[in-house]
Amino acid sequence: MLSMDFVSFAAAALRSSAVLPGESFDSYWITNAPVQFGLKGVKCTFRFETAFADADDEASTLVNGDNRHTVYILWVSSCEDPSLLYSCRMDSKIDKVALRYGQRTPSILKSMIEGANMPSDDPRFTMINLIGEQEMGLFIRLCITPGDGPSALRLALRTPSAAEWKSHLLM
Repeated sequence: MLSMDFVSFAAAALRSSAVLPGESFDSYWITNAPVQFGLKGVKCTFRFETAFADADDEASTLVNGDNRHTVYILWVSSCEDPSLLYSCRMDSKIDKVALRYGQRTPSILKSMIEGANMPSDDPRFTMINLIGEQEMGLFIRLCITPGDGPSALRLALRTPSAAEWKSHLLM
């Protein structure tokens, strides 16, 4: 069994993304993956969007001006019950994940989520947990050989507003 750390995992994800200079990495994507929710395993749909927001606008209204920054939005919904919908907004100016990975954020998230569909002996295999205690959260863990400290991402999820529901359903 091969061992893979998170840096190697991210580098492999970037190599597999054939993009031209100036193109963004996986700015918009959708995929299904198994998720552990408590004791129950469910299949979820993950939809990722990249938008641009005015630096002064906390509501992330799309703008055409020069004073913009990137906002990533990850939607998570149950395939069995689409009314279970959560979102995570990652602002490139303040979110820890977006600050750490910059423009690689979309491709790293996509690779980690798609890793849940890999065989458990594949070094790219990940486990995804949907946690709902004090607040909803998504925990994605890169499962590498026992004894190594696995890398993980934790994203806070929230229930979307009525306007966000409508926008999500129209896409």
